[in-house]
Amino acid sequence: MQSPIRDSPDAGHSAPVFRTELVPWFEPPGHFGGLSKLLVSPDSHETAYFDFRISRYPIGSRVDPHHHDIAEHVYYFLSGTGLVVWAETTFIIEPGMAMFVPPGVVHSVTNTGESDLVFFVATSPPSDISRESDSR
Repeated sequence: MQSPIRDSPDAGHSAPVFRTELVPWFEPPGHFGGLSKLLVSPDSHETAYFDFRISRYPIGSRVDPHHHDIAEHVYYFLSGTGLVVWAETTFIIEPGMAMFVPPGVVHSVTNTGESDLVFFVATSPPSDISRESDSR
C-alpha cells in the first residue's frame, strides 16, 4: 500500500496528507513575535475558500488590533493563556476555548501567559487576509 504522506523536506506539503513539521514557520506582517504555519491555503492546495494555519506565540508575542473587510476567522486555542480583544471587549483565553470573528470586527491576540500560546485559525475567504492597522 502506497502512503500519500510526504516524508521528505523537499516534497512540499501539497499532498492531501502531510507532515506538519515539514511546513516552515513564518512571522506574518503585524504579528510581533507570533509565528504561523500555513497548513492549507491557496498557495499549497487547490482551495479558494479557506486558509487554515497553526500559530505559536511565544511569551509576550502579539498581533495588533486589526480587522478584515470580508474574511471571517475561527480560532481554537490549544495551549497557553493570553488575552484577545474582540470589538471593544477583552477576554482571557485558555486551552479549549474558541473565538469567531466576523468581517469588520477589530480583533487582536496577545500571549500574556508563562508558555507559548498555540492555536489553530481558519479564515475564509483567504483572499482577504491583508491586514490593516485599525483603532476603531
